[in-house]
Amino acid sequence: MIEVQNLRKSFGRQIVLDGISFSVPRGSTAVVIGGSGTGKSVLLRHINGLLKPEAGQVIVDGVDITQLYEPQLNAFRLRVGMVFQGSALFDSLTVAENVAFALREHTKYSDGKIRTIIREKLHLMGLSDIDDKMPAELSGGMKKRVAIARAIALEPEVMLYDEPTAGLDPRTADSINNLIIKLQETMHATAVAVTHDMASAFKIADRIYMLKDGNFIAEGTADDIRGNGDPDVRKFIGGQAPAEAAVPA
Repeated sequence: MIEVQNLRKSFGRQIVLDGISFSVPRGSTAVVIGGSGTGKSVLLRHINGLLKPEAGQVIVDGVDITQLYEPQLNAFRLRVGMVFQGSALFDSLTVAENVAFALREHTKYSDGKIRTIIREKLHLMGLSDIDDKMPAELSGGMKKRVAIARAIALEPEVMLYDEPTAGLDPRTADSINNLIIKLQETMHATAVAVTHDMASAFKIADRIYMLKDGNFIAEGTADDIRGNGDPDVRKFIGGQAPAEAAVPA
């Protein structure tokens, strides 16, 4: 279970997160929506311990990760699978080497076991016979699938997705949404995704939160959000997100 309690973060004089709180039950998926620059990715980076808040807590399975020192944080991050916007594959490594990266860095698995895991994860993503390809040879959708395969190599308990469908055509984006749902059904990880793609949010979320001006202005199921009468929510889900001041991604 993930619990975010009264989280506050600012950059200079700009308040990005203004004491927000929410919880994600074990095995469920929360999606945070909002316009560009509203702090969605900043929130995600607090959940995996890449940023420290000025106040508040991030509690994962009873442990407040904001109080952990770097060695403890590194151990915690092995339990977290992160899919970055743009996939963030290592350009100089093959597909197989990308998927194997964390396995080679953080386990003592044999080469044979690592190769087996690579095959299993790529197969789960619907990919085969691309082990030796370089990222530059892949389509955007294939890169995203490889990025997810890399993220799940260590069987994480928590999955974090930063704009998982960004830059993809609608058909490819929907295939990624289906993969996210499939992973939740098979791995039962607790997941948080941030996105401005409402088709994705409505499809994968158990609960949706809309972030604006450092606070959640709406939350609920997909049906709750569809029926929300707040003008900012209506404008956003209608495809025209309100303009926001830029904050660090």
